[in-house]
Amino acid sequence: MNRMTTLTTLGLVLSGSAFAGSLQDELGNHRVMTDLAAAIDEADAAEAERKKILLDLPAALAAEFLVPSISGGEFSGEGDTLTYQSTLDFASSGDVSGVLGELGTALGVKRGGETVCISTLGGVVQKVEVQPQAVEALLQALGTSSDALAPVTTYLGKAGDSSVVLAEGILGAGLFEALSSAIDDQKAGTPLNVRLDVDTGAAGGTESRTMLLLTTTDGQRLKLEVELDGPKKSAIDSIPDGAIWRISGSSARVPFDKSSAGQIALLTVLLKEGRLSIGGLEKSVYYPSAYGAVAGADYAVQVLGTDNSWYGTSDISAKGGMEVSRGAGECGTKVVFASLVDTLAFGPLPEAAWNRVTRFRPVRKDTEVVDLGYLRSPACASDPSGISDEDFDEVMGRGEACQTRCDTMQTKVQAAIAKLTEAKELTDEQAGVGQRFDLLQCRSSCMRARGYRDCLDTVTGIRSSSEFLTNTLICEDRRP
Repeated sequence: MNRMTTLTTLGLVLSGSAFAGSLQDELGNHRVMTDLAAAIDEADAAEAERKKILLDLPAALAAEFLVPSISGGEFSGEGDTLTYQSTLDFASSGDVSGVLGELGTALGVKRGGETVCISTLGGVVQKVEVQPQAVEALLQALGTSSDALAPVTTYLGKAGDSSVVLAEGILGAGLFEALSSAIDDQKAGTPLNVRLDVDTGAAGGTESRTMLLLTTTDGQRLKLEVELDGPKKSAIDSIPDGAIWRISGSSARVPFDKSSAGQIALLTVLLKEGRLSIGGLEKSVYYPSAYGAVAGADYAVQVLGTDNSWYGTSDISAKGGMEVSRGAGECGTKVVFASLVDTLAFGPLPEAAWNRVTRFRPVRKDTEVVDLGYLRSPACASDPSGISDEDFDEVMGRGEACQTRCDTMQTKVQAAIAKLTEAKELTDEQAGVGQRFDLLQCRSSCMRARGYRDCLDTVTGIRSSSEFLTNTLICEDRRP
């Protein structure tokens, strides 16, 4: 009895040990799979974050390229009810380097890849080079495709006294491809001879011959050939099914399409001239554009005076249009923004208030701008706190001064890179300035470091684009 009990207990212990080992293996496998799934989710989240700019790319670009500014205007009203009707300009003065950096990260920046040129209408062109494989994704994010923007080729020539236009849209793909190939293969200045082959006797004439069979009263049968006159047929009706276009010097055989307006036009010239010999051919390549409406950022344009004194504000939404096109030049893809808003009204304000206004400042409603104001200190010979009135004024006005410095630097950096790129004199080191210079970091460092402020003031006055970028890089290397 005791022996049987001992064996039974031992069996239970062995079974428990084997199960425990299997459980640990399964737990380890579960941990590995959980870690792997978490890594995949993290990678997917990082990829989604990297490409989020493509979700609404037109709006993201418009927000930085359609930044309003007041360029002039005129007053209306009188006395205490003066309204200022201002004229608006829009320029790429937002965080352009930041949005182009995000775009390059999403599509993959590649030197020597396809150049994407982005600008406002008539403004400074900003460029980013992306991987050629990513161009289709870029175009889709902009609401179009490479097929929609594919170049359109046409030929204009003369056949006798008639002008002839050859284009795929009016002739059909088959005939236009055959004609294009023949034009490319022939010598320059050689006429292009085209004919329409039909079955003999089936293509012309308005008469139809038939046999008339008569039976007399005594049963004799007479067989006579007669002519039947019918209504005159059109040129199209005269062409039987199976007619083929043939081109001199080419083995192509293209069926005649009675529904094609372009082929009917060629047939008309053929019948009018007696032959279709097209000379003086001129090739034209047209690049179509895709257009779309865009909504940029919302702004509150503030009316300010000395020491940031506030006299009013007027709201504006930077809405406009976007044109996307492809080209054979340096810019593989072009994106141009234009605003639909050109005026903005301020007031009414008294004339005394307008006399104190010194500037208009547009502020994006999705950002926060902190202004410092203070009461003028007493005109004392020395200050108990150990800081002079001049130094105190400099500290309190530093925020606005740094913003002006950095805005000016960003504009000059973009213009210098564009100028050297156009002249094909831009070095890799100079091109890197556009990525190194960041507007927010510039303002932060300017507020903290006098050396950085002095460096910016020195660089701003340099007129040579190459020297300016080189010295800007020195300032960025010293930036705290």
